[in-house]
Amino acid sequence: QSTFLVYVDLSKGEMPLGATALAQVYGQLGNTHADADAALIKRFFNAMQKVVKSRKALAYHDRADGGIAVTLAEMAITGGRGLIAKLPDGDALEQLFNEQPGAVLQVAEKNVSEVLAVFKAARVPASVVGTASRSSRAFEVYVGERLALRTDLTFIRRAWSETTYRMQALRDNPASAKEEYDNG
Repeated sequence: QSTFLVYVDLSKGEMPLGATALAQVYGQLGNTHADADAALIKRFFNAMQKVVKSRKALAYHDRADGGIAVTLAEMAITGGRGLIAKLPDGDALEQLFNEQPGAVLQVAEKNVSEVLAVFKAARVPASVVGTASRSSRAFEVYVGERLALRTDLTFIRRAWSETTYRMQALRDNPASAKEEYDNG
């Protein structure tokens, strides 16, 4: 059974990459950084409270820590589901790795229109950007019509676990850390 991915984009069209995890990976700081509109954040918070109270979201992940690429990877890993997402057209790095406020919700098909209506009533931009499926382990993300990422859940889970393994190997017995990583 597939579920839908609802993207709540609070960026107001701004997608700076300064001070992001991506910038850090490349040893850069950047000139611009994420910013938030307090009134929009308040409307989003109140709308989310309605969604939570009505139990219409199956999962929620924010994008402010690594960008939507990380958000989607976290969702795939924790949900054990492959996913296909199509983000708005634009610069792929900006779309995937900006850390502006925003979130992705996983929503059952029967609840999508109600969840979108809650955000619309609150004047908070939200749209369906994809699906998550237990029957597929594929992980594909498009930016506009261009394929930006294609892999599978196994690869993502393994890559994600590698950081934990490396920290554990430094802190604990390296042999037992490697054994746990290999069995994970």
